[in-house]
Amino acid sequence: MALKLLLLAGLGAVILGCDEASVSSGESLSVRRPDTVKARVSNRGVSNMYDLAYSEGFSLEFASEAYAFDGGELSVGPVKGLAEVTSRTLASDPAILRNRFQALQVLVPVRIQRGVEIEICRFSYATSRLDLNAQVGLVESIPRPLLGLTGNVEIDQEPAEVREVVPCSIQLDTPLESITLEDAIKSNVEAGFIASATQNLNLSPLDLMGVLEGPQRIARLSPFDGRRGVFSADLRGDLNGVTLGDGGLSIDFELGLEATRARCVPPLSAPTLPSVPAGDISALEASSADFTLALSQSVLQEVANGLILSGFLCRGLDRELTLQSDPNALPTEILLLEEIGLQDLEFGEVSTLASRPGGLPTLSLDAVSGLVEIQWQDFTIEAYSSFNGAKVQVFQLRSKAKVRLRPQNNTSGVVRLSVESLEVESAEVSSIWTDVVLNEQTENWARRLLVIALENAFVFPLPLVSTEAIRVQNVSVRPNDVLLQLVFD
Repeated sequence: MALKLLLLAGLGAVILGCDEASVSSGESLSVRRPDTVKARVSNRGVSNMYDLAYSEGFSLEFASEAYAFDGGELSVGPVKGLAEVTSRTLASDPAILRNRFQALQVLVPVRIQRGVEIEICRFSYATSRLDLNAQVGLVESIPRPLLGLTGNVEIDQEPAEVREVVPCSIQLDTPLESITLEDAIKSNVEAGFIASATQNLNLSPLDLMGVLEGPQRIARLSPFDGRRGVFSADLRGDLNGVTLGDGGLSIDFELGLEATRARCVPPLSAPTLPSVPAGDISALEASSADFTLALSQSVLQEVANGLILSGFLCRGLDRELTLQSDPNALPTEILLLEEIGLQDLEFGEVSTLASRPGGLPTLSLDAVSGLVEIQWQDFTIEAYSSFNGAKVQVFQLRSKAKVRLRPQNNTSGVVRLSVESLEVESAEVSSIWTDVVLNEQTENWARRLLVIALENAFVFPLPLVSTEAIRVQNVSVRPNDVLLQLVFD
């Protein structure tokens, strides 16, 4: 679904449900709120990102080194190939990335020349463990944070052994100037690992996380002109808000949002909201998540308002009325039409629910119960079905309602919120087929219908474009923000 192409656009689906959209580059927005979106990559997450970025192995490459010996000349190398990294571990203060190679074996060619005669021999360099410890840090912050080598590279290893692969005319203990051939092979391999470190340590965390920065234009796609609004977002990393240390990588963002109203939405104006920054996430290293996104309450409210104003909640008869083609379709019998006096009319076996905003919602976070609360002053649902071969409106329900949602943990690729409770403060039901009298029974029916309509409305794809499989390990509701704690599967 196209909405997942933009960080936070998917979060609008918490309130709006999925819909079709096109995403393209937009124009920069003049107003962006700082610190309303934050990302935290744990040390474990940085290590795992290196594993993903260099999944094919450590690229080992070094040139040949020439030596003289009694009777001729020889050169050790060159070597070019991939070495498997058994594990990577990032430590803090300073940030040292340990690349561990176990049961390491490197084949080293040796070219021997005596006059015009040339002999090519091959030797094996082997060790049970080699650790390449490199100090890493931020080497660039424009246009995106880039990690790389910033300090010393050291090798710690078990003793290495060099052996002939096939018989050779020269022995390992042959003196070469000031060292033996065996020592020359060891020295060249170990120096080659150090020299190759730089090309194996460049990492763009935001690329692996799938965060899409810059101005984006999200246009609602619909066959109806009145539903085609535009929602714009401009997400930028704060160059002064990128740090590596204290157990992980922290990145602060500033976000601008702007909506162009669709005609299906009443003339509403979103109130100017105070900018509430996301809370501190620097102490999340103790969690087993690879990375965490913190989204402030003010951003969630602005996203909800903007996507509603741009028509993403205007839903109607866009598709054929079948259970297979319409995600909002359901068997007519589920509507319990007898509760509102429509049991004697022969509507089709399949109906669909359409929604239309009458106002903007109010979103609040309850950190004590861990729930997200959404309150609507005017929320309209319309039911459509077929009657004598024509599509007709069966009824309309206008309500003032409050829904409380509980985030679900351990979901793959999506964030899911289940309806914990729903309160209908007032309801009005109308139908061209009959006069509906409101009583306690119809109020219970209205509450049940809202639960049906909202049952799957709060499942949305992760707001990332990462090519890696990502699992939602935990969703936490805090007083001023919502945390998405994510792991690479």
